[in-house]
Amino acid sequence: MTWLNQNITDSSVRATVISMSGQADAIGQVAGGPGLGALGTVFSIRTALLAGGALLAPALALYGRALRHGGREPELEELVADARG
Repeated sequence: MTWLNQNITDSSVRATVISMSGQADAIGQVAGGPGLGALGTVFSIRTALLAGGALLAPALALYGRALRHGGREPELEELVADARG
């Protein structure tokens, strides 16, 4: 959330991105929470934690990309520059 606030300068865009982030988080909790809870109940909490970690592992690629680009999206910046003329 801090990263979003620091890197989105337009307040109307920031509000939309924060709202979408919250909605995606809620959808993920509704979609994944019961299944992981069932794994924890039937097998063990360790199994549920491992499954949750496996589901979140692809996000590491996104963090790596953000780090490589310094938190910027070069392709998007080019599109915005072209649109502005």
